Amino acid sequence: IPFPILIALYEAIRKPLTTMMGVASELVSEGGAIYEKAVELGYTPSGSAGYAQINLAKFISDHFDSFEGMSDKLRQINYNFLGLDLGLTPNYKIWEFNWGNMEELLPQLGLFMIPVVAALLTYLTSYISQKMNPPPDPTVAATNSSMTLMMPLMTLWFAFIMPGALGLYWAMGSVLGIVQDVLLTTHYKKVLAAETAERDERRRAREAELEAKRQETERLRAMNATVENENTSKKKLQAKEKAERERQQAEWERQKSGEGEIYEPSRVGHRKYARGRAYDPDRYSKTSAGEESSDSPVSQPENQN
Repeated sequence: IPFPILIALYEAIRKPLTTMMGVASELVSEGGAIYEKAVELGYTPSGSAGYAQINLAKFISDHFDSFEGMSDKLRQINYNFLGLDLGLTPNYKIWEFNWGNMEELLPQLGLFMIPVVAALLTYLTSYISQKMNPPPDPTVAATNSSMTLMMPLMTLWFAFIMPGALGLYWAMGSVLGIVQDVLLTTHYKKVLAAETAERDERRRAREAELEAKRQETERLRAMNATVENENTSKKKLQAKEKAERERQQAEWERQKSGEGEIYEPSRVGHRKYARGRAYDPDRYSKTSAGEESSDSPVSQPENQN
């Protein structure tokens, strides 16, 4: 996410007149009215052509009254921060520093330290992030370790080839990232721990409730005291009816095919309805002698009607 912001910031810093202020490019390019006025006042282009607008913007700010009326979008701009000119590009060639003149040496060392500090802070950001939020996947951990080394080197390189303002931006972004990571991770780890404990407690309570119901069901089943749940869902009732129809169909198929013995109370030998088609052995009550009247051919029904 920081890279697109960094690119936009780089464009704004190196082209302050056209990007930050919105001055027309034909006015500040060679041959333009503002450019020619600056040359007339003694401006001499120096340094890299890519950063020409920075030097021109500094010259215009130093002679701002002379450019009054040439463009209503011109603004004074100041690149100085703590005695450092952030419009300059840090120089990594420390052997070229003027070590005999402290007034020149200190700003040079200050600019030199910006990329170094930015690189160290980038490494510290990745290190703290991985320590506070270690990835569970070893592959991801290996990739993060590689990035922990690569990102500081990239930061060091970019900060040495761009104006010091970008290196300072990168360093401050790393500082804020470290503070944010530490504070938010510390806070939300406690929040997540509390939520996890609450969720585990609800799960344990639910499991205990289900276990108690299971034990009660087992106890009732052992006592043969279970009852069918009247609140059975329609889906379960339909499944039960379907199973019963399938059982009856299978029984009918079995009887039709003649497989297995079929209990027929009215059958005597090969005579299927020897005792009558509606014969029921449980129809008659016991005789006074205690014998089953259904077993005696002379037993009389209690109710002739």
